Amino acid sequence: KDLCDQSGVTLRIESCSGRGSTFSLSFPDRLHHARQGLGKLAFQPSILLIDDDSRAENMLKNLAFGSNLELVRVNHMQSGLRVFYEKQPEVVIADVSSPNLESLRFIESIRSQNNSCFVISLIRRELPGFAEQARLKGADLALEKPLSLERLLQGLGSLNTLVRKTA
Repeated sequence: KDLCDQSGVTLRIESCSGRGSTFSLSFPDRLHHARQGLGKLAFQPSILLIDDDSRAENMLKNLAFGSNLELVRVNHMQSGLRVFYEKQPEVVIADVSSPNLESLRFIESIRSQNNSCFVISLIRRELPGFAEQARLKGADLALEKPLSLERLLQGLGSLNTLVRKTA
């Protein structure tokens, strides 16, 4: 805790009964510091992955290896939304295949806060029609679970540009 305090880092611990605990560190706003000349902190693009499947995390880590890309993974929507608000990542990849409305509200919440990040929804095959619902709520891309590098790259290639057009 002392090291976090000295570095300007915020430590949070959240616990959900029956779901586990989430430990998160919030670092100073690097982009703000870089723009203001307040330090040597440089902008680092980030991806937020919300999925309890470690295979997707490992695939994205391999893809980002050697780059300046930061990958942040959380297991639950509630933690993911909090991390999204804190980090404002450029890309969000979320398992939204929960058959309840929580996952669709999650996409709406992201879009109400930030309309320029890319939202990629991961959908289970047995939920027909859910991909279209996710797109209607603001997802840029809907991919079938489990996430594969080939489908991810094909999906990103199908987008006209990597700069989201805001209305």
